[in-house]
This record gives sequence, structure tokens and C-alpha cells, in this order.
Amino acid sequence: MDERPGIDESSDCLAQQEQMLIDAIIKAFARLSFSRPVGMSLGTIALSEITGYWRNIERLIDQLDDWIDMIQSLDSIFIDFHRPKDRKNGT
Repeated sequence: MDERPGIDESSDCLAQQEQMLIDAIIKAFARLSFSRPVGMSLGTIALSEITGYWRNIERLIDQLDDWIDMIQSLDSIFIDFHRPKDRKNGT
């Protein structure tokens, strides 16, 4: 039994499960990033790749729509971070 006030084994277990899910999602995003189209600029991960991963490799999230939203949100942040500065400023 955990002796910390307000902390019990079930909350520790939940925190571990949440961290495992976050780690697995980041790993999935990294794997999916290799499927980006090659071209003059950094492209987004194709929806077919995102859904294919969910269907065929690993279902980390129960609902496909939630999975798509999560990966596309990470992808958007990734693209914005790597966008050239002149395009970020609208010039």
C-alpha cells in the first residue's frame, strides 16, 4: 500500500496506464511519420496511413475518429514547428 496522502495503488496504476498510452501514441506517430509524402515541402501523414495503422497494427484508442483526431493534431503541431519561419509569419 502506498503511504503518500491521497494516493492509493489504483491511482498509481491509472497513472501508469495513462503514461503507457501516451508513450504508445508517440511511438505510433513516429512510425507514421515515415509514411509522409516526399516532395518540395513537408507533407502531412495521409489519412489512409492513419486509419490503416489503427485497423491493422495497433488499436490504442477504441474509436477511429478519436485516433484520427489525435494523430492529425500531433501532425499539425509537427508541421507548424518545422514550417520555415517566413511562412509562419505569413510572408
